[in-house]
Amino acid sequence: MLKNITQQIKTAADLSLPLRIGPANFINTFPAINSFERLEDPGYINPGEKGAAMHLTNVAHDLKERKNAAEEILLSEQRFKSLIQNSRELIAILDPQGNYTYVNPTSRNVLGYEPEFLIGKNTFEFIHEDDVPKMLECLSALATQKFVESPLFRFRNISGEWPSS
Repeated sequence: MLKNITQQIKTAADLSLPLRIGPANFINTFPAINSFERLEDPGYINPGEKGAAMHLTNVAHDLKERKNAAEEILLSEQRFKSLIQNSRELIAILDPQGNYTYVNPTSRNVLGYEPEFLIGKNTFEFIHEDDVPKMLECLSALATQKFVESPLFRFRNISGEWPSS
């Protein structure tokens, strides 16, 4: 590959514009940087006066760190998703009005409801009327606090019963 670039440099003597050297040529020519996952920018052989090759310009960015960071984030997301979806605890996400935006699959075992059935429904449709005030208080606390511990409450299951825990 070095011969190829040398030939291109000689050929550049007849050019009045920069000669583009692609990233693959750059990696093969300079084996010390073989660890580069991908190069963002090509190189150029810049002609000087009368078209003679003056210098090689190449800006290389090692994207391996960026790729590794993206892979770590993806792995972390997959672990988190697995923890939530395979938990024995019922986990749900509510919007500020108390509507379900996410319900983990445990809802089938705990309450008999498919997660999809609960999505978009309001949690207060299922909470015992005596427990609604303390749940409203808990929900309103989320406006000013990042984490709120939910009090015990009764939630109607698919059979219409009110299990206490």
